[in-house]
Amino acid sequence: MVVCAIGHLNGAAYEVHQHAGPFLDAGGTREQLAALSDPDLAVRDDARFTDAERLALRLTIAITRGNTAPADLLSETRGALGSDQLVVELVGLIATYNMVSRFITALDIRPEEPEITPRPGDPVSVS
Repeated sequence: MVVCAIGHLNGAAYEVHQHAGPFLDAGGTREQLAALSDPDLAVRDDARFTDAERLALRLTIAITRGNTAPADLLSETRGALGSDQLVVELVGLIATYNMVSRFITALDIRPEEPEITPRPGDPVSVS
């Protein structure tokens, strides 16, 4: 989820394309995947995302856009995740995939196959 959000925030279609399948395989829904195309809306979408998921998205947006995380957001994340280790792992994931998305956008790497990422308003089939 976080990686797909970063891909959208940084305009890295390749990153979203490569991680959409694993997101769905891990239990994410097509509706969530579509919502992640606008992380600012997704972070407020309590119908599709849990409180913990929306908190992870808030942290993702803060680090991706501001290159830092406010202390109160880190504290809230620590409380929700229950350990410093999980916070470090989440921040590491966010930082790493920001580097990846910036690398692939700098080199203009694009998906070779058509994108599978649904956009808001696309028809969604539930199987």
